[in-house]
Amino acid sequence: MKGEKVSDTQKAAASRQIWAASMMTRNVEVFESIMNGDKVLVRQLEQVALRRALRGAALPPDDSYIEVSMRMLFAVNEGGAFDVADDGTLREPQR
Repeated sequence: MKGEKVSDTQKAAASRQIWAASMMTRNVEVFESIMNGDKVLVRQLEQVALRRALRGAALPPDDSYIEVSMRMLFAVNEGGAFDVADDGTLREPQR
């Protein structure tokens, strides 16, 4: 709707979705695909973030395609920040 202002709540929600999508992959093209709702190749996703997004469900095969839903992004965001291993990969934080 033209002329409508975006609320602070809407801005915060969009920011969380962007952060979660960026945690799912380091590839700009894959990030854009996630944000557009397109299917992405599983092997192009960060496995730790995908595991969190799936909330414990089995990981799909690496050569399959998956649509990263808003619910999945919410699950990634809900878990908070990841730790980064020495090799640059993500891992769940040690609590």
